[in-house]
Amino acid sequence: GQIAPELFPIPPDALTAAEVRLGLDLMRAPSGFSWAPDSEHYVFINGKLSPTSLSQKVKRYDLDLYIGNLKDEITQLTFDPVAELCPRWSPDGQSIAYILSGKIRIQKLLMESNGAIEKSKDSPSSIPVEGDTIAMFPEWAPNSNQIAFSAYQNNDFDIFIYDFVSDNLTRLAQTPNIR
Repeated sequence: GQIAPELFPIPPDALTAAEVRLGLDLMRAPSGFSWAPDSEHYVFINGKLSPTSLSQKVKRYDLDLYIGNLKDEITQLTFDPVAELCPRWSPDGQSIAYILSGKIRIQKLLMESNGAIEKSKDSPSSIPVEGDTIAMFPEWAPNSNQIAFSAYQNNDFDIFIYDFVSDNLTRLAQTPNIR
């Protein structure tokens, strides 16, 4: 279709290139911001062009988690070659939940005496979900003992709650198949 030149003075081909460039640039923009309960720290996602995609036509971005504080100190938390998404800081300040390859991961944190935050030596744990389930949008309960999340499985979206104390996964709601 023809784009109205009075609304978009950029030629259609150039506009497409600009939109593509904006899409690539947005992948590098910090996003997924979540405050720590101490209001001094935060976690966010930031992307960089994957070294493996430099020679490919389709560029791929590695999205990693970073922790920052109000003193402008930023530390990279994850280094996986795939995207981490939807970071959420637990209300007790001791863990960050995030999505990695469609699974919810929990990274335990250690608070140093100088206020710095480090990953615990334990590797991140995963919330057990069935087979090809794709988990999304984790949200902590106020007591940090449970986490709710949306999940796509069996061609439907459902809401689940995982209880860390009982190690129990419960389907909270099954959404109707709305088309």
